[in-house]
Amino acid sequence: MKKYKFIIISVIIITLFASALHLYNRSAKEPFKETAIFTHPEFKGYNLRFIYVRYIYDGDTVKLADNTVIRYLGIDTPEIAHAPNEKDEPKAREAMEVNRKLTGGKEVLLVIPKVGEYTYDRLLAYIYAPVNKEYISVTEYLLKEGLGDSKYGKPDSALPYKITAGKLEARKKDFRR
Repeated sequence: MKKYKFIIISVIIITLFASALHLYNRSAKEPFKETAIFTHPEFKGYNLRFIYVRYIYDGDTVKLADNTVIRYLGIDTPEIAHAPNEKDEPKAREAMEVNRKLTGGKEVLLVIPKVGEYTYDRLLAYIYAPVNKEYISVTEYLLKEGLGDSKYGKPDSALPYKITAGKLEARKKDFRR
């Protein structure tokens, strides 16, 4: 009899835990609304998309709300240690914190080359972060702050450093799902 009670109680606890986990995961995804891909005359040769940043890996890599991992084009920031016996490269944590402040949990403008390239299962793209009433290039900002090098291809000089939100608002509304 004790064995059956133990099994029944265990099943109830597991069911409650699974339900709570499901609700938590569902609620965590709720605020992440995606938009359709669109174009803009100031970003010729690129597709644009508004999407939320879910996780910051380091100074130049983030995970989006749809679980796509983005590696920033035009910059290489110092590496964060991934093993206990390794040390962070100088300014690695600082670059990650600046990236977190600019993009963490925010709706960003994703700027993807029309020929999307991947490296190590990461999409190569630019991200523009909302600052006041503008979107600024995170790549350019990190470079100006001395938190990275442009040794893996310089940022596309044809792209603007910043764009006013007003210029994007009409397109943002037109392309909302």
